[in-house]
Amino acid sequence: MFSLTDQRVSPTLITVDRFFMLMLCAALTGGCSTFERDWQAAAGELTATNRLTGRWQGQWRSEKSGHTGNLRCIITTRPDATYHARYHATYARILTFEYAVPFSPVEDNGQQSFTGEADLGFLSGGVYQYEATVNGDDYHSTYRSKHDHGVFEMTRVTR
Repeated sequence: MFSLTDQRVSPTLITVDRFFMLMLCAALTGGCSTFERDWQAAAGELTATNRLTGRWQGQWRSEKSGHTGNLRCIITTRPDATYHARYHATYARILTFEYAVPFSPVEDNGQQSFTGEADLGFLSGGVYQYEATVNGDDYHSTYRSKHDHGVFEMTRVTR
């Protein structure tokens, strides 16, 4: 007859399981990021003098895999007159990741465009290149890496 008390569990197996659970919890909750605080702070900043800076919100979509998720971005200017786009995205509704892309925009007929590049690390697909256009309150970007490509679609958040 089989009994649960007859089974012996290796201490190594328990340690590995606990380590895995600890790492999973850290990944899911470990965003000791300042993005949320900065997102709220940017709500009070005026963006009328610059059409790029401020808060943007929408979706990202992988055209290769079909994966999609929410996307937010805070665009700020740098002292050297370049810009900094800080993205915060969700994946599978519970995982989040963030990264930043520096860029210099070019304006043509009221539309601003720019390119940028960010190395998200080996596990996230390596180097990603971006080509974006901002027309009024609409932000459209394509992205491409060695293993993926897709789009960002966002609109300006004014509230």
